[in-house]
Amino acid sequence: MAPCENLTVVTWNDPVAELTGLARFATALVQRGDATPPRIGFAAPNRTWALQLQRACAEAGLPAVLTSEPLDRGVRRASIMDF
Repeated sequence: MAPCENLTVVTWNDPVAELTGLARFATALVQRGDATPPRIGFAAPNRTWALQLQRACAEAGLPAVLTSEPLDRGVRRASIMDF
């Protein structure tokens, strides 16, 4: 496997900053045209984190839905799966 040349490691100071940062990053990808909401997926460690991430996405303007599977074609939302 070739080394990643354009790798950036991002860390946050607290959970709220992490959730809002992820949501803002995904929203920026959509706004730049680099991704569409159905092509964005998040994995959360549990339902509480998943619900908070869904709220952060809504506040950032990214429609998201909780699901246990990838979304069907034609759905225009990001998916959030809790494990």
